[in-house]
Amino acid sequence: MKKKWKKVRLNFWNPVFDKNLFFQLSRCKIQYTTPKKVDTSYTWTRGTYPHWDSISQTAYNNVFRHPKTGIYMMYYRGHDDRRFDETLYPRNDYLFRAVTGLLISKDGIYYERPEISLVLGLKSNLLLYGSLQSHNFFVMYDTNRNATCKDHTYFAKSKMEKRIYLNESSLGKQIPQMEYEQSFKAIGGTDHINGRAVMPFYSNDGINFKEPAYGREMLISTSQSAAAGFNGVVYDTQNVIIFDTIAQRYRLFVRHNPSTGVRSIQMLQSTTTCGWRTYGTGHAIKFPDSKIDKRLGFYTPSVIICPGSPDYFIFTPMSLLTRTDKTAFITFMYSFDGGETLYNDILDWLKPNLDIKDVQETTDPNQIEAGLIPVVGMPSSLDCKRLYLYALEGNCVFKGHRLCGKKKGDPSLPDTIFMTAYEIRYGGYASITTYDWNNTDTEKGESWKVGTLPNSFAITRNMIVPKLPATKEGKLHLVLNYETKDDGYILIGIGGYDKQGFATDFIKNYGIANSCKMKGNSFSTVVCWKEKDTKNAKFYSDLQMLQGRKIQLYFEMKNAKLYSFMFGTTEEEHKETMRKHGQGECTHTWEEAT
Repeated sequence: MKKKWKKVRLNFWNPVFDKNLFFQLSRCKIQYTTPKKVDTSYTWTRGTYPHWDSISQTAYNNVFRHPKTGIYMMYYRGHDDRRFDETLYPRNDYLFRAVTGLLISKDGIYYERPEISLVLGLKSNLLLYGSLQSHNFFVMYDTNRNATCKDHTYFAKSKMEKRIYLNESSLGKQIPQMEYEQSFKAIGGTDHINGRAVMPFYSNDGINFKEPAYGREMLISTSQSAAAGFNGVVYDTQNVIIFDTIAQRYRLFVRHNPSTGVRSIQMLQSTTTCGWRTYGTGHAIKFPDSKIDKRLGFYTPSVIICPGSPDYFIFTPMSLLTRTDKTAFITFMYSFDGGETLYNDILDWLKPNLDIKDVQETTDPNQIEAGLIPVVGMPSSLDCKRLYLYALEGNCVFKGHRLCGKKKGDPSLPDTIFMTAYEIRYGGYASITTYDWNNTDTEKGESWKVGTLPNSFAITRNMIVPKLPATKEGKLHLVLNYETKDDGYILIGIGGYDKQGFATDFIKNYGIANSCKMKGNSFSTVVCWKEKDTKNAKFYSDLQMLQGRKIQLYFEMKNAKLYSFMFGTTEEEHKETMRKHGQGECTHTWEEAT
């Protein structure tokens, strides 16, 4: 049987949540990090000012950090409820009461409303009012500079009376215009009017969005969608568009409703945003493994490119177990082929605070219980040590809302939807965690006393050490993102292969016995080895002689967590690589092991 060799990319982190990276784990396991709650970031309360912050349609938020200022910008759907009455105003009418609002934050935790427009005589934080596209407006910062669309003839339709100039608003100069006129792309639309479709927009400041003439032809329509089943093709959920910097193409993720009755995800793709009609026919995303639960479905796609690892996509959708009344939750999935294939190894990555009922079968295929709706986007903290993620949850009773239906505490309190900020370590979605970290051996189901558990080993699959660019001469390093307890450590060995592809012993001078001890808590430490059995042993970390070779990495661990590893050249070149892939705002100082 021919061996498959994993090709790892130069200056890219390899996150250990990818189980395909490892051949064997002994007395350690891939353990997902539970996001830590920070605080309530923002609340929407029914019946209070401003009118468009009513809770009836609040949802579909997305967030990113402004590439120049670092300000956190969050977009959300609101709804002006002052004339809301389903018996008097049909669905088509109240959809036009959807609004697109903007929240900003300086620290990524607490958000506020900026004044950026006048609506019905009131200063507001709204970008769009009375626009059909506000139903599910999604904004991305586009890192692609290879093509500029020339057709930009008018602003998007909106019932704005007057826009406040930026230097008159509370934003001041915090949100400058970008040099590239179409730095911000947006999509919006719904399935209920003018044929089911998704419409394009763009902006150079993330506030004033234009609807190009070609947008009138629609980005995608139902004719381009993959075959669907039980309730047809709909684009009324939160659709997500991102630019894949590896494949150099745009990928659009929308909900898919196959005939099985379990909501899934489909993808469309194109190399340009100018000819929106060039998007190919959608196709459903594949799950090669048997899913944790065959009833697992997804209400929103929720996709980002993994920070530090642009060759990985991370999916954290609002998830549910179809045909049950179990509360909705957020799951974690990943892809390393541009979103074509998803791997799902943990069910409820983030659970709602609401009590989860016992699972009960129901014949209603469309049943969705209240739970959590994720905010798309995981921006970094200002010090780049953490990633923030957000989820909407309701303490409310409101017919038809995906967050309402149950209420805790004082029933006299007004219905409220609140957004909670969570955090995880940068690069720390999951870790290879030794059993002694938690003082248990889960294989045996027994508890162990500290210091009595044998050391743990993690061995990667066969991989090829990346080569330095032909124009570059320099060093090649192995860098780790890890954490150990006071008595813990990580040792690293590199095993080789002969010309026939058979494994050999450790490569000379790169064995476990030669490894420097990796201790402490570091986001980027260069692995080193030392000469064995010499009085004045020399330390070395350069792997240039191994570039292009087939190897396996061996990690001997004690009381340790390994989050990710990387073959990199220099700190500066790693940062430049990330910048080219739209992630230059967060890299870490490379430390030297001793």
